[in-house]
Amino acid sequence: RPRFCERLRARGVLLAPSIHRIGLALAIAVGSVTLVATSPYLVLDPAMTAHGLGYILSHLASETVPQIGFIRLIEALFYGLDPGLFAVAVIGVGYAAWRRTLADWVLLAFVIPYYLVIGTGHSVFFRYADPLLPPLTLLAGRLAAELTAMVTGESLRRLALASLLAVVLVPGAVHDLRFDSLLLEVDTRSLAYAWLDRNVPSGSLVAIPYKPGPAHDQALVESRAQSVGATDPYVASFLENRLETRYRVRDLSEAELQKATVARLVAAGVQYVVVARKRPDFGCARRTPLELQLQQQAQLVASFAPGGPGCPGPGVFDSIDTYYVPLAGYAGYLRPGPLIRIYSLSR
Repeated sequence: RPRFCERLRARGVLLAPSIHRIGLALAIAVGSVTLVATSPYLVLDPAMTAHGLGYILSHLASETVPQIGFIRLIEALFYGLDPGLFAVAVIGVGYAAWRRTLADWVLLAFVIPYYLVIGTGHSVFFRYADPLLPPLTLLAGRLAAELTAMVTGESLRRLALASLLAVVLVPGAVHDLRFDSLLLEVDTRSLAYAWLDRNVPSGSLVAIPYKPGPAHDQALVESRAQSVGATDPYVASFLENRLETRYRVRDLSEAELQKATVARLVAAGVQYVVVARKRPDFGCARRTPLELQLQQQAQLVASFAPGGPGCPGPGVFDSIDTYYVPLAGYAGYLRPGPLIRIYSLSR
């Protein structure tokens, strides 16, 4: 075999690069076939595919909050991986850029362009960092393995490996346990939904904010205001909150929390008002102008908080995503969900 390879190299020095090009073309072909086989409507419905790509680009270009995408991705990875694993992963990227083996090129060809493209966006959710997690953990693991392999002596090598694993894995495991245990608790929106279902008379009109609130109704679906194309009760049941059919729901927007009056709601026939904030990082923030009026002119009949008495600690949330489980800072949190207060307008 060595002699055969030497003869081939003697006939053409471009043999190895050619093999690499064939391997690259084969990888692209396999990836493309897999993508089409698992998501056939990318090809069968090109108009919808173009619409989806256009929406993604327009979303990244829109400035939801004054933040920088590059920093948002780093923040998401820092809290998602935890500091130890995050540091090893970042060093692993630099090590891969220095080594530049074929495997390094494959991983860096995804990590670097993805970070640069998504990082240029203005509205970058923390979850956009998820595709980076597998290659980063792989690069971190390779770096850890090669660092420990440099240690001389079997006992010292094992000690170095155990110490590195403890620094990298233990904080992440503790973080995951706290996150998962909180996620298993009943969400405040489910508690509020159950209370409304038990206490609100059939046919009543309830003002509820769509995203952070516990319920919506078929009228919202038919209005296409927030329904994301849902056309029937079954599809509507998968929207941001739960479909309600016993009482009617009036959408209470974030702007109305700042400007609407109790008198206007009463004139519209609203009998109950559910107050909840869209941004999870608001927590126990200062009450909105509408809620200050509700305190004076309505009756607080129920309240559901993510913590016990008082406000939980300053958890770390994605400020542009309605995801109410903190990424870090779990002190005081007993369950996921926004702070919800329910007021009755019939005193």
